[in-house]
Amino acid sequence: MIDIAPDLPEGATISLNLSVTSAQGSNTRSLSLPLSAAGWTKSVLSTSATITPGTTNIGNSGDDVVTSITLPFTVIFRGTNYSTVRASSNGNLQFTTNTNQFNNRTLPDSNLGAAAHAFWDDLTTTGDGRGIFTSISGTAPNRIFNIEWRVGVLNASNTSVNFQARLFESQSRVDFIYGTMGNRGNGATVGVQDYAAGAAIQHSHNSGVITQGLHLSFIYESGTPMGPGRPDTDADGLPDWWTVTHFGTRTGDAGNQSQATDAPAGDGIPNLVKYALGLDPSLGGDEGRLDHGIDTDHLTFTYTRPEPAPDGLLYRVESSDDLVSWTTSGNTEISSTLNGGLRTITIRDAESLGTAPRRFMRLTVDPTGE
Repeated sequence: MIDIAPDLPEGATISLNLSVTSAQGSNTRSLSLPLSAAGWTKSVLSTSATITPGTTNIGNSGDDVVTSITLPFTVIFRGTNYSTVRASSNGNLQFTTNTNQFNNRTLPDSNLGAAAHAFWDDLTTTGDGRGIFTSISGTAPNRIFNIEWRVGVLNASNTSVNFQARLFESQSRVDFIYGTMGNRGNGATVGVQDYAAGAAIQHSHNSGVITQGLHLSFIYESGTPMGPGRPDTDADGLPDWWTVTHFGTRTGDAGNQSQATDAPAGDGIPNLVKYALGLDPSLGGDEGRLDHGIDTDHLTFTYTRPEPAPDGLLYRVESSDDLVSWTTSGNTEISSTLNGGLRTITIRDAESLGTAPRRFMRLTVDPTGE
């Protein structure tokens, strides 16, 4: 067992030299052990990778410009599903903020929420051939959304740099690939962060180590922060990281509609259910995560949630004939399918519509698990 000092920063890599001496001689091996940053792990996949070219210009042209992109598929970023992301000319992707901050800092940065920093620096998309370009690789459910920057570094004589972020349909993962780099990141930050006051894993900061062909991969390990030990200061079922990401506070506050029972999007779906289904609480609707149907004269209710399910939550599909008394008695699960990071479950009502034509079904989420 290796004991690690408690003040060693998250995302750091421990380098070990293991020496074994025997009668047959000595052998020494070098090992690198990356520390997980609240669920994130970082890997260097290659030093000779090539960019998948972007083919669609998103229209980002200028200095300190942020452009919203509608994602071609749902992207999971640390337990939350997103349908849009904002690309900054300054080299980052923002899931929960909209800032054109050009002055890069160490991570996590207080001006940004959930974000991926491919090459955060004072950059510009002004000039012939420059901009941010996108393309899609692969086929569903394993598509990759490529976002390519062709930009200049303003604090380095407008030197051209070319890099790419890749978002994955079936994984909670973000990759960065670097092309021609006239500047190696002497004034750039590279890494990912979960929220302004939360965990981050940083590859580099103003260190000049970004080279052509470098391929970095940041993967969020399933189960964290949805696993044991996730901080939930007010014990409302919503972990602190989630409320900070979406509302800027660790605990529920009626003033900004961040309580578990609030529905800030005005769609009647409370925050706790949005979290349980992996949805953004600021966006209206259920994005197809809730559905109903008929199965041989029985009402059915279908819901789709992240896989694994958030720890500590109990999902119940209940039935009623009067909207007053609800029960799960006799209801049965008739299907459960996994597609990427999402599981779709269908529950069949116990009563036949032939004998009980007035039937209702609903999903409840219990934060206590009781």
